[in-house]
Amino acid sequence: MTSTEFTTRAAIWIALICYFAATVDRLLPGAGRAGLARWLWTVGCLAYVVHVICAFQFYHAWSHEAAEADTARQTAEVTGWNWGGGIWFNYLFTLAWIVDVVRMWRNVEFRTVGLYRADAAWQAFFFFMIFNATIVFESGAVRWLGIVGCLAIATLFVRSRLNTV
Repeated sequence: MTSTEFTTRAAIWIALICYFAATVDRLLPGAGRAGLARWLWTVGCLAYVVHVICAFQFYHAWSHEAAEADTARQTAEVTGWNWGGGIWFNYLFTLAWIVDVVRMWRNVEFRTVGLYRADAAWQAFFFFMIFNATIVFESGAVRWLGIVGCLAIATLFVRSRLNTV
């Protein structure tokens, strides 16, 4: 494994571990550890941005067209559908994570019903992206991490919803 491949992979591993740990921490009963979740969320976001930078620098030569073609190739391998539009979901995910980190550090809470629903939709989008990135489009250890992490999050989410009813 080259140093560029190692850096790219290590960055996404750190991002995934931080995503899962922060999300689980937020969903655990009696979650009063917002500081821990915020730090994990921030480190995860920074690691993800490093991963994106590495991917564009080392694999796509800073070309959107190359990234879109690679996304189309990977999508075709998994689904049979040759579509590169998923790259736009990745861009949105990157922006969304950065915005959410800023929101957390500004201590903006979603206290109203409308904003709470917006946050729920936001987190569902995060979960959808992580699920696809780790389970649908990956294999090996990343897929197993994704399965364990997604099951933990789904279980804790359902449990938290049942406890609030």
